[in-house]
Amino acid sequence: MRRSETDSCMSRALGLLKIRPRSEAELKARLQMAGFKQDAREQVMSILKEKGLVNDMEFAKTWVESRQRVSPRGRITLIRELRAKKVSAPLIEKAIAENPVDETAAIEKTALKKLPSLRKMPANLKRKKLFEHLARKGFDFEKIKDTIEKIIYES
Repeated sequence: MRRSETDSCMSRALGLLKIRPRSEAELKARLQMAGFKQDAREQVMSILKEKGLVNDMEFAKTWVESRQRVSPRGRITLIRELRAKKVSAPLIEKAIAENPVDETAAIEKTALKKLPSLRKMPANLKRKKLFEHLARKGFDFEKIKDTIEKIIYES
C-alpha cells in the first residue's frame, strides 16, 4: 500500500527533527527541497507546531544553551546564526536574555584552548592571532582586548 504524501512528509520531518532541533523556516525549506507539495508541508507543519515539536522560541533557547556549552560564541555570532536559521529578532533577543552569555568567561575559555597552538609565536603575534580568533567567534572587541592582556600577563 502506498503512503500518502502527508505521511511521507511527516516521516521526513520527524527524521530531520530526530537529528537535531530545527527552526520552523529551516524545516519548511528542507521539506520543500525534498519535493513535498505545499498542502502536505503546511499540514505537517501545523501538526508539528500543535504538538510542540516545532517551536522557534524553544529552538532559539536550545541553540544558545548548546553553543555556550559546546563551542562558546559571542552575542554577535549567536544573533547571526539564529538569523540564518530564520528565527525572528524578538525571539532571538528573548532567548539570549533568558540565557545570558558570560562573554568574559567564554572568551577566557576559548582563548586558553587556543593558546597552546600559539606558544612558539612572539607575544605581539600571539596577541594578534588570539584577537582575530576570538573576533571571528563574535565576541565584543573591548572584552577580547581586556581578556587577552590578562591572559598574556598571567602566562
